[in-house]
Amino acid sequence: MLTLNQKKILKLLAINCRFTNKDIAKSVGISEDAVAYQIEKLIVREKLSSFVANFVINKFGFYHHHYLIRVKDLDKLNVESLKEIKEIFFINTSTGNYDIQLIIAHSTDEELIRVKEQIDTILRDNISESVMLKFFKQYKFTNMTPIYDVAVKIPANRKNPLYKLNKENWYVEDVDCSQIPSLSLGEKQTIKQLIKNARATYSEIGKNTSQSYETVRQQIIKFAQKGYIGNFGAFPNYEKYGYFGVFFLMNVAELDDKKILAYVATKKNIFYAAKLIGKYNLILYYVAEKPTELHRESYELRQLFKEKVLGLEMLTFEKTAKSVQFPMVLLD
Repeated sequence: MLTLNQKKILKLLAINCRFTNKDIAKSVGISEDAVAYQIEKLIVREKLSSFVANFVINKFGFYHHHYLIRVKDLDKLNVESLKEIKEIFFINTSTGNYDIQLIIAHSTDEELIRVKEQIDTILRDNISESVMLKFFKQYKFTNMTPIYDVAVKIPANRKNPLYKLNKENWYVEDVDCSQIPSLSLGEKQTIKQLIKNARATYSEIGKNTSQSYETVRQQIIKFAQKGYIGNFGAFPNYEKYGYFGVFFLMNVAELDDKKILAYVATKKNIFYAAKLIGKYNLILYYVAEKPTELHRESYELRQLFKEKVLGLEMLTFEKTAKSVQFPMVLLD
């Protein structure tokens, strides 16, 4: 059972994991040493959440597709080989109509085809059915979980540009992929360190990459100001909190962006929602404590769109096998 102060710390880290211990302590009303102890206890030892830097991959000239596959034989599902493909930045297994979901980053259609062929070769004759869905627009992404959605003062620091990313929910508007940034070797090394630990200090990153404190600081500030990073946070391990995850795939006629944005903003148990192109044009990720909650959610979705619902699938998360939130192929 989490104490109120622990919930406040977890909430602040979810909103922005680069808040300093000093600012977290001031907001919660405890000492800096107590904050450091709780972060060590909750994140490092108990692994209730993990620090993440969520990059806006469109800003790097990459699009992405969700590739969902139903296999013939689960025992022959070779996830480890799929994890080695650098264009794949997210893999989760699930139960339902599809057994595995891969999110593929690519800069061209030809690259997408090449990666798909590589995936299909690894799975060989084990694919029963598959669907490819192109990401179009993000409606919601949050690291928050209902269990620690408590009242707490959000730190403010005008001198620290990273504090401008203080958002419980951030979503990406349409992003132009035409202007691709040129990354230096040092910037690539810094990105690799942020992927490992988004809360790593400038000094720690500098030591691990043989760069100066100030060089690393300027690099990360640049990433934030240019919009390359949408969020620094702490993503919850939902099972540790007694929750399980599901996602809905929907095909809705005449999808209304304003209606979706308004709906997901009010739903604390939706942590991701996006508009897609393909067989399904809407994906929503939920967390729940009881299966009965999902019946209600399904009913509400049907009521929201009524006769415009042309298709709906619900899949239950089983395991996240890979999540790096960045096209690692760009760092070669």
